[in-house]
Amino acid sequence: MPRPTLRLYATTVSLLLVSGLTACSTDVAATDPSESASSPAASALTARERPASCDDWYVADRDVPEPSPGPAAEKTVDTGIEKTTVPANISHAVGFYPIDIDMLLTLGIPLKETQPKDDRVEDFPCYFPHNVLGGLKLFNNYPDFDYDTLLLAKPDFILNSLGGDKKVVKRLPEIAPTYSYNFYAGYWMDSFEKVAEDLGRTEEYDAYVATYKEKLAQAIADIKEAQGTDDLSTITVAPVDWYWGDNVQLTCLYDNLCTVLRDLGLTVDPLAEADDLEGTSISAEQFGKLSGIDYAFYPAGEAGFVEKKNAELAGNSLWTGLPFVKDDHIAAFEYGISFGGPSGQLAFLEIVRRALTG
Repeated sequence: MPRPTLRLYATTVSLLLVSGLTACSTDVAATDPSESASSPAASALTARERPASCDDWYVADRDVPEPSPGPAAEKTVDTGIEKTTVPANISHAVGFYPIDIDMLLTLGIPLKETQPKDDRVEDFPCYFPHNVLGGLKLFNNYPDFDYDTLLLAKPDFILNSLGGDKKVVKRLPEIAPTYSYNFYAGYWMDSFEKVAEDLGRTEEYDAYVATYKEKLAQAIADIKEAQGTDDLSTITVAPVDWYWGDNVQLTCLYDNLCTVLRDLGLTVDPLAEADDLEGTSISAEQFGKLSGIDYAFYPAGEAGFVEKKNAELAGNSLWTGLPFVKDDHIAAFEYGISFGGPSGQLAFLEIVRRALTG
C-alpha cells in the first residue's frame, strides 16, 4: 500500500494541533452568537493573559503596527484563487485561520472583536503575541465551520488561507468581502508578500521582514559565539517527527522550519529535503541514518512528548546512541509553528537560537 502523503496528513493534523494544546480562557465567545452581532473592532492593542499550559511552551511578545483602516479606495485583485474586490478602509477584519489572524495583526489591519478558533483548543497558540490580543473573543470554527456566528459578527473583510477548500471559498463572500489564498500551495512568505501588496500594506510587510533579518543576524552571531565557529554549515540539523507511529520522519514540509535553519547558515540533513521537501521516513532499525544530525527540532502536539518517546526507545541502542539524543539536543515546540506565519517564524528562530546557545 502506498504511503499517504505528508501534505494530506499535515492538512488533517493542522486542524487538530495548529493552535497548540492550551488551557481554558475566559475570552471564549458567549454561547449566544447574537451577543457578537454589534461587537466593535479591537480598537487598541491590549494584553491578553496566557493560559497556564503555556508554561510548557515557548512564549514571546512582539511589536506589531498600531491598527489603522485603509487604503481609502477599494481595488480588485487576483488572489490566485479568484478575483476579488478588497474594500476600502477595512476596520473589522476576521482571520479565518490562525495564520490569517497572525498576518492581519502584522499588517496593522484592525481586527473584529470576534475571531474564530479550533474547537479542540481553548485559546490562541502560546507563541502568538498575547501582548496585543486582549479583548478578542473566540468562537469555535474548526473542524466544523460556524458560518452563522461569523455572519452575526458582521466583519467587513475576511482573510482566508484555506483557498484549497472550494466550499469555503464559495461561502465566505456571502458573509463579507473575502481574500482567499491557498496556504498549502507553497511557502507562506510568498503568500504573505502578495497579501500585503494586494491589501496595500507593503510598508508593514517590509517592517516585518526587517525585524526578522535583524533577529536573524543577532541569532547567527550568538550561535557562532556559543558554538565556537564562524562556519555554521558544519552543524547539521533537521526537523524530526513521529508521523507514522514508531517511524521517525525527517521533513521540511511547507519549508518554514527549514528556511529558518538555512537562513542561519546551518546544514539541513538531506533526508529532510527529499521527495519535494516531504522528507524521509526512518524505521527503528534504520535509526543509524540519523547519526549525522547534531540538533533535532520536534513539532509536538503535547508537552512532554519527546521525553515520552525517549523513554519508549530507551531499549533501542540505535536511538540512544544518536549524538542528538545522547547530548539532549532535541528542542520541542508547538506544532503550529511548523506552518509558518510571522509569529511562527520568529518563534522558531528564537527556539533554534536557544537550542544552539544553551
